[in-house]
Amino acid sequence: MSTVLILGDERDPHVAAVRDAVLSRGSAVFVFNFRDFYARVTLTAENHVSAHFANATGDLNSDEVSAVWWRIKPSIPNTPPPSPVATNFKNREWEYLLRSLPGYMPSHVKWLNPIEKQVFLNYKPNQMPIALKAGLKIPPTLFTNENERILARFQRDQTIVYKTLSPFVDPPDGVIMTNFVGRGVIAANNRQIAVCPGTFQAAIEKEFELRVYVVGEKIFAFRIESQRSIAGKMDWRRAQSEEIFDLVELDGDTVSKLKQFQLYAGIVYGAYDLIVSTDGSTYFLECNPAGQWLWLEHALGTRIADTVAELLAG
Repeated sequence: MSTVLILGDERDPHVAAVRDAVLSRGSAVFVFNFRDFYARVTLTAENHVSAHFANATGDLNSDEVSAVWWRIKPSIPNTPPPSPVATNFKNREWEYLLRSLPGYMPSHVKWLNPIEKQVFLNYKPNQMPIALKAGLKIPPTLFTNENERILARFQRDQTIVYKTLSPFVDPPDGVIMTNFVGRGVIAANNRQIAVCPGTFQAAIEKEFELRVYVVGEKIFAFRIESQRSIAGKMDWRRAQSEEIFDLVELDGDTVSKLKQFQLYAGIVYGAYDLIVSTDGSTYFLECNPAGQWLWLEHALGTRIADTVAELLAG
């Protein structure tokens, strides 16, 4: 029997939901968590190449694999490691090996998503050219560490949107989300801004927001009434526990453009954040190729996990 390989943590609720959905379809599934003490993997390169995985539940050869779900999430330690140098080395060794897996798998294996495509999209500046090619509208955006260019480009804006280029998490609960920054703050902090680049965008006046999941050919769209929320007005992630989410039918033009984005990006799954402005325009903010969905599935009764499982199990 062919097997779906899930690369991720069995304690991740998304992994558990998709694993159970794959099993319910009568397909075999093997969850491989490289952080587990019992995790073992071997890539063999001789006259041919192959991969072998083992853990406390059993083992799996690459010729048994029909599909792979790349669900590896970054590790966020609660305390500093005893040896940061050793820990960083260990993580790099695993990263280098796991990202090499496609070459050791049979050519017919389905990937959700192809590793190199998912990693490429994790670098947010890579997304904007794809969005424009797909016909999506984007807010005026600078990726820069030059405050003079920021002030010149957004000279009519009293506040400017700032986002980090990469996730910033400082355990146990420090995180940087979307923020509005005044022109005066940017003008007064030339040296601080020069330390590293960031994302600076024009602030779009929101009517509401959209979270859209494209899973293969299927669309799951959610309207987010972020402007009804005090906590979520700037960034709806601050208000995930509030009742501001509802299922919505996405217009055909936006569906077509998101599917074009998927095609150009080479992915089969993506979670999209969009703004619908007060003048009715739809703006692309970003695509998360590993975006979370389970809280919406539980709240509104959608079947995204089943759809992911269907895509994997065929």
